[in-house]
Amino acid sequence: MDQIKKMSAGHDFLKLLGRTKLRPGGGIVTKWLLSQVSINEYSKVLEVACNQGDNLISIYNDSKCEIKGIDIDLDVVEKCVDNLKILGLEDKIDVVQMDAKNLKFNDQSFDLVLNEAMLTMLQDEDKRLALKEYYRVLKPEGKLIIHDVSIDKDDEELIKRVSVMANINAKPLTKFGWVELLEECGFEVEAEKHGKFLLLDKETIIRDEGPMRAIEFYKNASKEEFKERIDTMTKRSSNGDMNYIGIIAKKGK
Repeated sequence: MDQIKKMSAGHDFLKLLGRTKLRPGGGIVTKWLLSQVSINEYSKVLEVACNQGDNLISIYNDSKCEIKGIDIDLDVVEKCVDNLKILGLEDKIDVVQMDAKNLKFNDQSFDLVLNEAMLTMLQDEDKRLALKEYYRVLKPEGKLIIHDVSIDKDDEELIKRVSVMANINAKPLTKFGWVELLEECGFEVEAEKHGKFLLLDKETIIRDEGPMRAIEFYKNASKEEFKERIDTMTKRSSNGDMNYIGIIAKKGK
């Protein structure tokens, strides 16, 4: 069991310690991105890599829109559905297991697609496949929100460091790399926000998780079997050359 924990992907490791909101810029960036788009009761929204459903629940609670979530991890989907059942929202929010690169939705089905902290984990060609699927299922002038990892320069050593930290073969892009890829896939970038990587920032963890959950996270992180890895992850993510990026892009008419 300890070996499995040690070798798990970075996001799974942080979940194990109690981190529930795995966003490179923290919840404050998610809120800013959502504030830049119009969502109402007539909107149709898709979240890709919906994790435990906090975005789904928040968006539905605010707008009562038609909203769906997908995740490739069946365990995550089941946990998300359990969370919805606790709140009596299982009939309001549909969550299913699905691959972002092969969406089982009709063309032009959604007004908004939201995807946080996932595309970095895909190699470039798989990023393109996912983005082309988002483009396909968006309505004309529909919006795409991306919140992900960004790096200062396209440097193999830096990319390797991100991969080691995440314990997965990650492929982060520079700010200009993200914009170029989106435009290549047909999107027009309307707004962007970037800054210091905040996933392991203490103030961000307290803000995102709340004081009690943050305390539990740090209690778990201080355990002997986890301390070395969390210290290494924190050090590798705080050098200043790893950042978050939030982008709002539009599909053409």
